[in-house]
Amino acid sequence: MNLQLSQVSYRIGEKCLLRDVSFQIGPGKLLVVLGPNGAGKSTLLHLAAGDYQPAEGEIRQFGHDPFNLPRSERATRIGVLPQSSRLDFPFKVREVVHFGRSPFVTSQKEDKRVVAEVLLAMALDRIAERDYLTLSGGEKQRVQIARVLAQIWSVSQGACLFLDEPLTSLDLAHQLMLMRLLKTLATGGHCICVVLHDLNLAMRYGDLIALLNGSGELAEFGEPPAVLTPQVIQAI
Repeated sequence: MNLQLSQVSYRIGEKCLLRDVSFQIGPGKLLVVLGPNGAGKSTLLHLAAGDYQPAEGEIRQFGHDPFNLPRSERATRIGVLPQSSRLDFPFKVREVVHFGRSPFVTSQKEDKRVVAEVLLAMALDRIAERDYLTLSGGEKQRVQIARVLAQIWSVSQGACLFLDEPLTSLDLAHQLMLMRLLKTLATGGHCICVVLHDLNLAMRYGDLIALLNGSGELAEFGEPPAVLTPQVIQAI
């Protein structure tokens, strides 16, 4: 299993944000995390990515405790896109995407190849030399997604990608483009975890759904048709 959570809970002070969550995901799966605002979707994503340490329970990435793995090793197999990514320096688009290659000791030629492929995949090739600070919100979001993609792009299989509301600021065409790309990456053997609000996209592209309720509990987990029933959709 690429990712396994066993009875995971997370607290800040006395407040429990996530309660007793358990599930596992193998390679080649795209997991969509759904739930109402404040349900703990972002918390779950960052726990699964190994950014947060659980108050209770266990997290395993590739069979290992992520907190016992060297950061350099994790960085070559784990990519994380937070809800917001701030960059206040006038880097070119190409340079920002190239940051995703930082964990790798690879040739300049290989890095350039990966960056070029990711720019093309995210429809950024025509603005690759633009100043990042001059871009629109949607363009900046695509650049940040491309940066994370560059981090796992050359991993043959078994990487994990965690994206927190990546469709924010994207128009419909680019939303569909990204979801198709994530589905392709999952089909290629990667584990993709993405927080969404769009139930139609979750049903169309998700292999698995993790549905949180308002108390931070895992209300449902499974394949989209089994989870997203009319009764559940009405409750959401």
